[in-house]
Amino acid sequence: MRKALTALFLFAFLANESYCQCCGAGNPINTVNGESTVKKGRLRLSLDYSHSNSSRYFDGTSESDYDFPGKVGSAGYDFMLVGAGYGITSKLSLQMQIGYYLNKNEDFISDLFPDAFSRGVGDLGFSIRHVAYRNLIKEIEVTPFIGLKVPVGKFDCELNGVKLPLSMQPSSGSFKYNAGFYISWSPSDKLSLQTYNYYEYSQRIVSKNFDYKYGDLIFMSISSTFRIIKKAELGLQLGYEYKGQAKDHGSKLYGTKYNSLKITPQLYFHPSQALQLFVKADFPVWQKTDGLQMVNSWVFQAGLSYNFKL
Repeated sequence: MRKALTALFLFAFLANESYCQCCGAGNPINTVNGESTVKKGRLRLSLDYSHSNSSRYFDGTSESDYDFPGKVGSAGYDFMLVGAGYGITSKLSLQMQIGYYLNKNEDFISDLFPDAFSRGVGDLGFSIRHVAYRNLIKEIEVTPFIGLKVPVGKFDCELNGVKLPLSMQPSSGSFKYNAGFYISWSPSDKLSLQTYNYYEYSQRIVSKNFDYKYGDLIFMSISSTFRIIKKAELGLQLGYEYKGQAKDHGSKLYGTKYNSLKITPQLYFHPSQALQLFVKADFPVWQKTDGLQMVNSWVFQAGLSYNFKL
């Protein structure tokens, strides 16, 4: 009986591999504490926490209540990101981040299928940022960057000798190359405007259990922050995320492409010049999928960064 239930559980997992893209493998997108360069000779340490919850399915631009065997009722994760950045020159800085999943879960609606759980190290990211243009009078800064993510964490996880889907792997299993730019402008002492734009290409995975290539990722955003008191700022971000169609054994995989538009209220607090705290939450306001997919309902983030001179 136990073997039969295990087989059904694994079948449900594999059948849903293209439907649960909300909790993908590898580090989630992070746009906090990583856009600007670090001042020369200074070290910036950061610690971010993210909690995600997903319980809705979309087909196209509409929410779907379609039912099927082995349907996942809810999914989510608790994720930590540890970062360090160092200012090599006044315009050039090097940054590194590593992720760890405290918990990744998929909870099935049917009692016949046991809920899934995993944890472990995600990906290790490196990026180089260079200030291409800086106007101190108008307070405008343009910072392009390039980066690499290395799959150092757990991948090819199995249950009783059968692979678990990508959505439950802590690491992405793929080398990822990214490039983008960050622009900030402060038209007044209290108001600041930013745009953050990002493209990521993933290398094909050929491992023990997978022959898979993630779709290209594009993230674009515009945001503003307003100083409400001397040491606190309120912010609002409008972000667009696009994920291209994935490939399995070289063939396009239907049900893996999506578009998402989300708003992100933010709160920043600066107890001192060296320390910054923040909280924010992502709320999707528009989704489009190329088939039935579980999508993010919301994501909460909180973190801190500390700068000091070496």
